[in-house]
Amino acid sequence: MEQHKHAEVIHKWAEGYPVQKLAVLCCDTKVKHWEDMGDTTPMWIEDQEYRIAPSHEEEVAEVDDGHYVEL
Repeated sequence: MEQHKHAEVIHKWAEGYPVQKLAVLCCDTKVKHWEDMGDTTPMWIEDQEYRIAPSHEEEVAEVDDGHYVEL
């Protein structure tokens, strides 16, 4: 039996991690952004993209001189 496309994210979501869904503008598929699912249960649709929401630490990048900058 083949593993579900979103199996890893589903398992993390079941453990309590927040999930985001890639939202695509219907009239222009180049316009995309990640939306928090919040308390909404994801439908885990095969042709949609989901991810575990990045933590604040993952949203901060280190620059060459050792300082950090918000992304």
